[in-house]
Amino acid sequence: MKRKFNIITKALAALILLGTITLTSCKKDEVQGPKGDTGAAGADGAANIQNYNITINPADWSWYSLYKEWNYPYYVDASSNSAIMAYSISGDGEEVLPYLSQIYGTTLSFSSYLFSSSSRILFKYYNGTTTLARPTGSYYIRLVIIPPAMIKPGVDLTNYKAVKEAYHLK
Repeated sequence: MKRKFNIITKALAALILLGTITLTSCKKDEVQGPKGDTGAAGADGAANIQNYNITINPADWSWYSLYKEWNYPYYVDASSNSAIMAYSISGDGEEVLPYLSQIYGTTLSFSSYLFSSSSRILFKYYNGTTTLARPTGSYYIRLVIIPPAMIKPGVDLTNYKAVKEAYHLK
């Protein structure tokens, strides 16, 4: 019995020794080379900025008799301190709202109601006449929503090209 115990003990000791040698002999010393130059700074990101186009068709407008104007509510995902710009896309480019058509005597404007439950912006149309007809054409709007932490001072928000360049919009 004693002999059997010695064989098991020797075999177990041999396995432990083999395991120790295997684990320690394969470890390489890590050599660190010299530190490289710092890379170039990347462009400011625009991942959290919402920038998209919407179309308001004539049938989308609702009559609001209190102010005698046509309204189109549009719900957005924005915090109460976000900067919201709406630009009318026309043949001349993008003009910030309110947009006044000198030729047709119409005004397109918007206001924002940013509450925690349902944030929306309200587009308003007034045609400047006593007939108060519904808009007959579609309006193409470019919407830009910038979170409070990303607002840059000194950017001319009335100029879409300046906003596009400052915030790296597509």
